Amino acid sequence: MLIFWGAVAAFIIFAWDRATGLSAKERKEIGILKAIGWETSDVILMKFWEGAVVSLSAFFAGIILSYIHVFFTSSSLFKPVLMGVVCALSGIQANAFY
Repeated sequence: MLIFWGAVAAFIIFAWDRATGLSAKERKEIGILKAIGWETSDVILMKFWEGAVVSLSAFFAGIILSYIHVFFTSSSLFKPVLMGVVCALSGIQANAFY
């Protein structure tokens, strides 16, 4: 559970950092887009879709890699965690599976 909340905190910090600050490269990119006629709303929409594509790509890559690790290897890293969660939800004792 601690790892989950750590990941949530890292995501919030990363999202806040990305939302509040622009790098010099991004400022230049936005300046060029506005110079060729893009509206502010177009730039915001483009940044939204850019973030959505990156986020969804990372999410699906994580899911796929997790399934590969759990089902095609011995899942040595996640077995205790997965068995603890499964057993806690189902009421089965975890030591029955080891």
